[in-house]
Amino acid sequence: QASARQALVLADRQRAAGDEAGAQRYEETAQVYASQLVTAEQSVEDLKTLHDQSLQAAGQAKKAVERNSMMLQQKIAERTKLLAQVDLVVNIAVLLIQVLAFGTLIKKLGTRFMLIAMPIASVIGFVAMAALPTLGTLLVFGVVRRAGEYAISKPARETLFNVLPAEQKYKAKNVIDTLVHRTGDWLSTLVFAGLTKQGMTPV
Repeated sequence: QASARQALVLADRQRAAGDEAGAQRYEETAQVYASQLVTAEQSVEDLKTLHDQSLQAAGQAKKAVERNSMMLQQKIAERTKLLAQVDLVVNIAVLLIQVLAFGTLIKKLGTRFMLIAMPIASVIGFVAMAALPTLGTLLVFGVVRRAGEYAISKPARETLFNVLPAEQKYKAKNVIDTLVHRTGDWLSTLVFAGLTKQGMTPV
């Protein structure tokens, strides 16, 4: 701005001195300075606008992150509550079946039927899941499978050891409950790790 003003002052002096050509040159120089000044001011305004937009976008992004975090925490809390309710239903169902129904069922239907009851229920459950893949179906199927495993299948398997002498029964049960089950857990962990390395992830 000072350079443009000085060029105009010099142009006036040249014109006063009778040098019109010199005055014209100084005026053109002043116009160049003025154009550069306008361009610089416009650039500053553009930068200010971009800065304001960046601040606004950053604020919106921060609010979105906070909102998503709250939604995630809420979903986690809802999931935890749902799983706790499912566990409660399973435990109540196991208690009621074992206290009120298991003895009568195994006497009337026999051990063989009690052992195949849950595999049959599992097949029916998987068919239901395929036909109606909803959360309600999954929850009902999960409760039935878990309650049936603890209230029917496991007690029925335990009765198979009743015909053995006490020493053989406890030795066999120790091998099954420790070596067989732990080996199965270990193998399942290896399979899961292998599938994960292949890019497969649990849904």
